[in-house]
Amino acid sequence: QFHPVKFLVPLLDEIIAGGGEIYEQTRAITCKDANEIEMENGTVLSAEKVVIASHFPFNDFNGFYFAKLAINRSYGIAAEVTKPISDGMYISAEKPTRSLRSLPDGVLLIGGDGHPTGKSSVDTQTHYENLAAFGQEHFGLTDILHHWSAQDMTTLDKMPYIGEMTKRTPNILVATGFNKWGMAAGAIAGKVLSDAILENENPYARLFDPTRPKLKLKDMQQFTKKNLAVGKDLLVSKAKRPDKTPEELAVDEGGLLSFNGQKLGGYRDKKGKLHLVKTTCTHLGCGLNWNDAERSWDCPCHGSRFSYEGAVLNGPAVKPLERVESGE
Repeated sequence: QFHPVKFLVPLLDEIIAGGGEIYEQTRAITCKDANEIEMENGTVLSAEKVVIASHFPFNDFNGFYFAKLAINRSYGIAAEVTKPISDGMYISAEKPTRSLRSLPDGVLLIGGDGHPTGKSSVDTQTHYENLAAFGQEHFGLTDILHHWSAQDMTTLDKMPYIGEMTKRTPNILVATGFNKWGMAAGAIAGKVLSDAILENENPYARLFDPTRPKLKLKDMQQFTKKNLAVGKDLLVSKAKRPDKTPEELAVDEGGLLSFNGQKLGGYRDKKGKLHLVKTTCTHLGCGLNWNDAERSWDCPCHGSRFSYEGAVLNGPAVKPLERVESGE
């Protein structure tokens, strides 16, 4: 129904044609103010205005965004079916939520089975199996062509944060918390933020203002509930004990291991090589949980994710996990 790459590439062309420059694979790790943006390679940049549009703000301590965003994962499959649906997009009214989109040539996109990042009650692979079972029951699913997952942030009052990150840092702007409406909210964020930079009036600026002054009682209750849960997740994740030794780990299997008296995260790849990391999140120190479907280490506190080699996959963390030599 909508092709985001075809939408975005012309915008990139416009930026370049207007004298803008695009740098990929260049991670920013701190932004104390617009005059001090530190990059992973040690370079320090400065600007009149900075827009933090990195999905989860990488400088989330500025305004305590880690305490104001809930992070969830959801899943999708593209499957061949014998009972295709009418062209369009659909979402279920009942739980568990299922979303459907028609694709060409009898292919159906099925999405759903979401849960808070790092806190699935079942093995991650089970979420894909649930979507497949739904497709088989209702649409005659015959083959799964692709599968993937996504990560989304939701604010306390369900409205995105778009505008000045804090009142103390008017030259740092942010766009986050799109609550799964990223393409629509991203487009309006572009208008709100560009008007803010150009000092133009925008009728939606107040609605999305990240510093909006009054939280409703239910928003405060949500804030309290979320952050009490984070405290519990921190304790529970730290208390988890290893359940295997490296020798017991099968090929393409991961989990918490006991290694030389340490609790480590381990994964044995398809060639039999063992990869060991310390499973303390580099964001705020929570313990990490193994994600068997994506072969990643996921944080139940604030949603950071790391590859089995320790590289950052999802923020707010910006630093990789510490790796440990296995000696194999």
